[in-house]
Amino acid sequence: MVVSAAQAGRRPGGLARRGAAPALGIAVISTFVATATNHYLAHRGSTAVVSATVHGFTVGYWWAAGAFWAGAVICGALIRGGTRLHHEAGQPEPVHQVVSGPI
Repeated sequence: MVVSAAQAGRRPGGLARRGAAPALGIAVISTFVATATNHYLAHRGSTAVVSATVHGFTVGYWWAAGAFWAGAVICGALIRGGTRLHHEAGQPEPVHQVVSGPI
């Protein structure tokens, strides 16, 4: 596979943009983990390193769970009601049922 100099370092199909959102999410959650760990150590002293680490990861987990929950609620709100998910095998679905309502 030969790659031109103009294409070097680029992912085909614009995948670099699609990879930015997960990287940003991980960076935000990691910031919450580091901040919670730092605050725990500041208030309880440097001898509680293991407890601070567990606390930081627990805070990060709950922030991630909240983000997934919010995403599920938003996706649930955006799903149109009345669409057919399945039809009989071998029977084409009529066009007026495939596209129903404004898009």
